[in-house]
Amino acid sequence: MKKYQNKIYLLKIDTPDKRLYKIGSTRNSISKRIQGLQTGCPFEIQLIEYYESELGQLVERSLHNRFQHKQTFGEWFELDLTDEVTFVNMCKDLEVMNENLEKNNTENYANNRYT
Repeated sequence: MKKYQNKIYLLKIDTPDKRLYKIGSTRNSISKRIQGLQTGCPFEIQLIEYYESELGQLVERSLHNRFQHKQTFGEWFELDLTDEVTFVNMCKDLEVMNENLEKNNTENYANNRYT
């Protein structure tokens, strides 16, 4: 079964009060995603970084969990500069972690299937 490459992206808006980041994923064009979001947003939305992965939705969910304490609403977070500059490395680390979890779950299922 072929997996699709998802793009996990980090978007930013600067409001008069704070800087907000959106963590999301898409299989389609990030620029089209930004256009769709921009329609309802009075502030300019900027693409900061993105990372491509076959486990994009799992990585995105892991990032949401990682930053849950910084969540403002929906997929928007109040991150800091360190979070911004380490985004791609975090994606890589979470991808490896999720790959290992998938592998272990598959092996455990196979081992327990015939016992």
